[in-house]
Amino acid sequence: RALDVVRDRGRLWVAICSPYDTGDRCFIDNENLVVKKMTLFATIFTRSDGTETYYFNSQLFNKFM
Repeated sequence: RALDVVRDRGRLWVAICSPYDTGDRCFIDNENLVVKKMTLFATIFTRSDGTETYYFNSQLFNKFM
């Protein structure tokens, strides 16, 4: 992940670039998942059977996707 720090009129903005967006398909732990929602600390995925699974972003950082 890339971390960009930008100064704007005395404010410090931090932008984190993620390797996926909402609607992307990801293959994680032998499962084909679709990104439903991304938050600051977690990402919600939908499985092919419609169930949802949550991963903390700190967990995803160490996984091969």
